[in-house]
Order: sequence, then structure tokens, then C-alpha cells
Amino acid sequence: MGCWGPYLFQSDNDYDVIDEFSDQAGVELYHFEDSNGSQLARDALDGGKFNELFTKLESDRGSWVDPPYKMVLLVTIAMIVGAKVPMGKRRLAIRLYKRCGFMEGAKDQLKEALSGYQDGEPWNFDQNLGLLDSMSLMIAENAENDEAAKKSGDGQGKDSKSSESAATVDGADQTGHSAGKDNIQNLA
Repeated sequence: MGCWGPYLFQSDNDYDVIDEFSDQAGVELYHFEDSNGSQLARDALDGGKFNELFTKLESDRGSWVDPPYKMVLLVTIAMIVGAKVPMGKRRLAIRLYKRCGFMEGAKDQLKEALSGYQDGEPWNFDQNLGLLDSMSLMIAENAENDEAAKKSGDGQGKDSKSSESAATVDGADQTGHSAGKDNIQNLA
């Protein structure tokens, strides 16, 4: 599937890493089944699992996912449940997060969280929607944009051009005939 949004926890990769952390910690760290799940995760991380996982990442160079990326993600998991994040690990995450392959939305979330997080206070990362919620939000936003475009000016709005250009693929119209250079320029 890949990713479905620009924020943290909107990609298969994030969930795969979180599942790996949960397996290694012996407790669910993100997908909680009940209200006690967050507290169990926090207790495990505060009880030494955070440092254990982090130390393993520091020595893990053969992973298919870059260890710095995993280090930053582990810090975010700890912040979500309000676990203690040692200042040295937080400083390392601050140095790493911009270079780990996170999308811009996630970088914005991380910048805010890493500067504002207080141990013991769970951090709410806004925009961490799952796939279905993200799709529903995008559909609603597109409908609002379509409606606004229809109301602005000529009643056809900018979407009439985008639907025309969507009908052509590689210079061919829906019938498979070449649109020609002049028609392609008119669609742009």
C-alpha cells in the first residue's frame, strides 16, 4: 500500500516498524485494544523497554529500514503514551528527524513535538489518521473544492479543465486517438 498521507502513522512502513517494536517489547505500543493499553505501553517503556529498544537500534546496521528513522519513530511512540524520553535521545531525534525520509507533514509534527514534549504527558500527534479516515477526509475535501469551483465565476470552475486533461493519457483521448500538440497545450 505505501503511504496514504503526509503525516506520522500514515504509512505501512510506520506500522511495520511499530509492530516490530511491539513484538520486541512484548507489549502493544500503539494499536491499543482498550483504555489500559496506553498505560501498559508506558509502563513497559518506562520500565526499561525504551532504552533496550533504542540500544538495539544503535547497534543495528543491517536492517532494511534505516536505524535513525526507527529511532525517531520509537521516540514518537514513547511521546504518544507519555513515557520518559531521556534528553540525550530526544536531542538525537532532533538532529535526525529531518534526514530520515519523513514527509513534510511528519517533519512539522516532529518539530513541534520534540520541542514541546514533557515526560509523563502523552503527546497527541494531530493528523495521524488511518487509511480509511484519510480517504474519507480527502473525498470530503475534494467535494468541497468542486462545490467552491462551481460557485466561482463561470459555473464550470477549474475542475472542468482537470477532467478534460484527465481524459487524455500520453497525448491520446479516450478513444485512443492522438490529441495533437495544439490540443495538449490547450488542456494544460
